[in-house]
Amino acid sequence: MDLNQKICYCFNVTVGDIKKEIESGSTTLQEIQSETKAGTACKGCVKRLQETIDALLAEKA
Repeated sequence: MDLNQKICYCFNVTVGDIKKEIESGSTTLQEIQSETKAGTACKGCVKRLQETIDALLAEKA
């Protein structure tokens, strides 16, 4: 997975940013949104954000 891939264009959040939050203990969409603001403006990336979280959590397991 490309860590530089943008997931949220409104707040410039990348896969790498999401991965860092997961490594810090965040595991849910709501926790990631709280920490990064991803998916909280136009909401156009929420599905892609959840898919990315799921994939990163699966990699970690």
